[in-house]
Amino acid sequence: MKHEAPCPECGQMIFVDAPEDASDEDLMSLARDLCNCAGAQLERMKIRSGNKIKEFIEKEFPDDRAPGAIMMQAISTLQSGIYDKITLKKGRRTYTIDLDKDGFARVKSKYTENTETKF
Repeated sequence: MKHEAPCPECGQMIFVDAPEDASDEDLMSLARDLCNCAGAQLERMKIRSGNKIKEFIEKEFPDDRAPGAIMMQAISTLQSGIYDKITLKKGRRTYTIDLDKDGFARVKSKYTENTETKF
């Protein structure tokens, strides 16, 4: 069914296809997906970025959800403006998380080889 809903970023009214019982929030989300305003485009990029972060976390920590949850909390903390950079260490791997100038998360990982020899 066709509905008319405002883009939550610019307010432009957009026609969207949705079930008859769709909520206003769902309709606005669909309108954002179809709108070409700069705000809607930025929000879509942030959603894709969030999905990529989740894929990265699932790949890095396939057997342990705790580090991924901590990393997601670190990203949320950075996005709130409390800190500029957060470093997490797990074993020999160090993850440095910060935001680029557009507010997108960057994760740099470094593996440290232990070369100490005892005699």
